[in-house]
Amino acid sequence: MRHADDGTLSALLDGALATEEADALRAHLLLCADCRRRLEHARTLHDQADELLASGLPAFAPPPPFEELARRAAAGSAASPARPGPVPW
Repeated sequence: MRHADDGTLSALLDGALATEEADALRAHLLLCADCRRRLEHARTLHDQADELLASGLPAFAPPPPFEELARRAAAGSAASPARPGPVPW
């Protein structure tokens, strides 16, 4: 087996390889220190990404529907006085 590329190593970590391909890669990893080192590096990156995603980043709140934004804009413009024009210098 040739050396594994980064995408294949990542797929192994994600459990996305077919059984035969994963078995062949694991057999290769037993013999190839370079690929084992690269797999450990990929595992570290995956773990760091998982920690970052679980660290409490603010959840994305989708914007309100357009109709709600239009209603708010209409209500705001009716309640606020007209804006003054430009200030002459």
